[in-house]
Amino acid sequence: MSFDWADIVTLDLSQPWWVWLVGGVAAWFGVSWLIWAVRAYRERPIATDSGFSQCGVRVDFRAGTITLPRGDVFPVQRVRSLRWEDYVRSGSHHAMVDVDDLARPVHPVAFSTRTGPEAFVSRLRTAIEMAGGPRFSIAANEKMEIVERDLSDPITAAVATRVRRLGHRASYSRLD
Repeated sequence: MSFDWADIVTLDLSQPWWVWLVGGVAAWFGVSWLIWAVRAYRERPIATDSGFSQCGVRVDFRAGTITLPRGDVFPVQRVRSLRWEDYVRSGSHHAMVDVDDLARPVHPVAFSTRTGPEAFVSRLRTAIEMAGGPRFSIAANEKMEIVERDLSDPITAAVATRVRRLGHRASYSRLD
């Protein structure tokens, strides 16, 4: 018994509509789970006696170097500042590593969760200090908010306002 493409197409077209719907939903859940698993694997921190790595950033304690996501390697003394930004409304969560480099001074590191960049910057600060790099202190910590009219109640719409959270940004600079 053999099958050819015409038999397979005929079998697929003979299925009821709900089979395609169930198959599409199952495929969507499968792809969503796979994306979540890959992100969780990529964003997990790995700390060993010889170094630290997370999201493509590696700090080698013995060599005193930092490798950034695009493959650039610098001595840890060339790291100028660290900062993280999260914009909740757009779903953008980034940590930024600033180095002494004319070609590419800012290196962004993307995250999928809101808490990821803040924890990453804290770990990276400690790892850079353990590798013989500079110490960092907080330079700025700001919450960005929008004050707008609250049109949900037509009676008080002319005078009522609400505050919408836009995002959060924190910066760390070197102590010289």
